[in-house]
Amino acid sequence: MGWGINLDGAVSGDPPAFSYQSNPYLTQLLGGVPCRNANAVCYARIYVPWDAINNGRGSFTGGTCEASPAGPGTPAAAFAGQLAAVSRVVGVSHVLVTLTVAALPTDDIWPTDAEYECGLSGLERHAPGLNDWEVFNEPDSIYSGDSTATGRPDCTHRNGAWVGGAGVPYQCLFGSSAARPSGANGHGGSAQGAAYWYLDAKKVDSNPDHTLIAGGFNYSSSRCVPSTCYYPRAYFRALSKIYPRPPDTIALNPYIDVSYAALNGGNPVPAPSSGLPSAQGAIAAIDRFYPSDPPIWFTEVGVWLTDSGKEPVTSGCVDGSPQDDGRWAACLNGNPHAQALAAEGYLRLPSESPQVKRIYYYDFDGQNPVWDSGLVNISAPLLGPHGYGAPRTVWCVLHAFAHGQVPTAAAASAVQAGSGCDAPAVDVAYLSGPLPVSPAAAISPGEAGRDVMFTVAERIRALAAAITGSA
Repeated sequence: MGWGINLDGAVSGDPPAFSYQSNPYLTQLLGGVPCRNANAVCYARIYVPWDAINNGRGSFTGGTCEASPAGPGTPAAAFAGQLAAVSRVVGVSHVLVTLTVAALPTDDIWPTDAEYECGLSGLERHAPGLNDWEVFNEPDSIYSGDSTATGRPDCTHRNGAWVGGAGVPYQCLFGSSAARPSGANGHGGSAQGAAYWYLDAKKVDSNPDHTLIAGGFNYSSSRCVPSTCYYPRAYFRALSKIYPRPPDTIALNPYIDVSYAALNGGNPVPAPSSGLPSAQGAIAAIDRFYPSDPPIWFTEVGVWLTDSGKEPVTSGCVDGSPQDDGRWAACLNGNPHAQALAAEGYLRLPSESPQVKRIYYYDFDGQNPVWDSGLVNISAPLLGPHGYGAPRTVWCVLHAFAHGQVPTAAAASAVQAGSGCDAPAVDVAYLSGPLPVSPAAAISPGEAGRDVMFTVAERIRALAAAITGSA
């Protein structure tokens, strides 16, 4: 098993660095370069637009690919800075680069086959020591640009399919069998078109020492029961016909399995009798196409600390509130026990299948409007003088695991009184507005060492006491 983390955001400085790169809460999870601790974070993943180096015009086979703009402020410069920064965190040979939608508004949102070949070849030329490439991130997700009626020309003119109507919001997709043009490079729907990107990647890169990762589906497609695994089955049905061997590796993003664990005693796999989908079901469906059982990487997984959606779950969280049933915001937000169980489930994801070889957490302190899975809380009262924030329960579970505890013991110790991660005030979403108190004195960089969970404990207890009104 290899453990990784997703690193994103802008970099700055010389040498370039992510804003949190020297944060002790991050560095204490890392295994260093080279990595000798099998439980530590030894790998990192970054995202790069497919057109960062080449804009797709021209021909890879003809050697005429046209370069994208270069220089300060361009996607090319951003890629170079991120790669330099992340390479110092884990070493360039432990970096995974994932291609995403176009950065330049003049290029196709999703690349055609010819554009993809030019895009990947340019990226690889600028990263000669990098071996791991994920072909595309979530081709089954909607484009996050303008999804209103005015966005239709932008979508259809840039290799997308504009679908919706009859009460369904319009969305810009990579492809749809119900839309004309398909937006999937003439291969049918989104799954079929995405499968061809893997073939394109193999045309560009046949180096046996490199790993090209297929799949990369979003959380919805990464969970299924084998008989109804729609998107992965369509993808691998197409891929198995056009490429004669199994992919080097296959990526899934099974967020929901981790959420199940909060309801299931830390177990990320729902019982077969529940009929609920899981990544285990997706792997079983994949193996029907590939009896050789190819490796599986979970390239994006987190603990959904504050998601407000509902899922088909069957029980509530451990605090017994009837409002917890299926509502992650009520279930996880501010609930250390539920977050500890979810984090335990994250660490138990390899139990899904012996094919699971690598798992990347998403992410350190990032957030989205309806959910966040940051390992630290960076609300203003908790930032401290150094801006490090305060560790959530999930961080304490991963930290204990990195220092040798098994997942169950790591989850149990994280919620013990005085652990430093047992305060609901720290586990709440940092999108929910400012906390009503000022923090106690923050730790200094020198204190944030091997005993970090204890050095920060008094600060967290003081904060919790101020919020609850207790002494």
